[in-house]
Amino acid sequence: MKTAYKFLLLLAVFFGRMLFAQFTQVEVSVDETRMRGESEHYLTDSLEEQMQSYLLNTHFAPDAEDIEMVINVRVVVESITDQGNAKVMKIQAVITNDLDQQFYAKGVDFPYSAGQSINFDTVYDPLAAFLDYYAFLIIAGELDTYYILGGTPYFSRAIQIADEGQTSTYSRGWQARWKLARDINENVYTREARYHFYAALDILFQPKAKKSDLKKHLVIFHDKLMDVVSQIGNDRYTTVFLTAHAEEVGRMMQMTEMYPELKDLMDFDLENKEIYQKYLPED
Repeated sequence: MKTAYKFLLLLAVFFGRMLFAQFTQVEVSVDETRMRGESEHYLTDSLEEQMQSYLLNTHFAPDAEDIEMVINVRVVVESITDQGNAKVMKIQAVITNDLDQQFYAKGVDFPYSAGQSINFDTVYDPLAAFLDYYAFLIIAGELDTYYILGGTPYFSRAIQIADEGQTSTYSRGWQARWKLARDINENVYTREARYHFYAALDILFQPKAKKSDLKKHLVIFHDKLMDVVSQIGNDRYTTVFLTAHAEEVGRMMQMTEMYPELKDLMDFDLENKEIYQKYLPED
């Protein structure tokens, strides 16, 4: 009887975690090829497992429970050093949603020991702070696609974490991360453009989609991108987003005969100029 109870309890915990998991797909890889003469390779295996478990099982955003999100973390270990009784990892990382959000983290330091658990807590922890910061950026970007500026609370959370990071013992890189989160949060033009792009995409896949409804969102999408040009200029967050969706943008603007707007994008987004070009009518 007691065994059956324990089994049911384990099932409840498992399915509870699945129910409240924020990220339904998590990939973590740790590259240790830059380490020279290090003997602590066992730490990297443990780190990969703990980071994966933390991102899969943590409930980061109560108001994003119905959104299936992806996070991919690729870590490169620069070194592992002794600092008192602790091992300190120095890493770089690329964090993406495998689509239209991509962040490069330089100068990330944290103490770590094999099997060390990572906890979602109000007490500042360097490793949890690193993961929370980028989880909140990904979540904020996703929420912006469902509601206009819907991600603002989570950009604010990322900024707050970066504030704490700057005054912590392991402060390397946190000033740049604070600036990144603040800049994205304040770039309301790209954030609103993201919303209107996804609103247009939703209309496109409706059985009886109206071109007029599609065009309404695409016009605002274009206007917001032109605001980026005039108010901000070159912006990597915008570039990553457009590179992921250039084909869809071109196709939808072709369908709605928004050829002047496509030409604007060709001038603004040079990286994807050839993609936009093929959706223009031939002379």
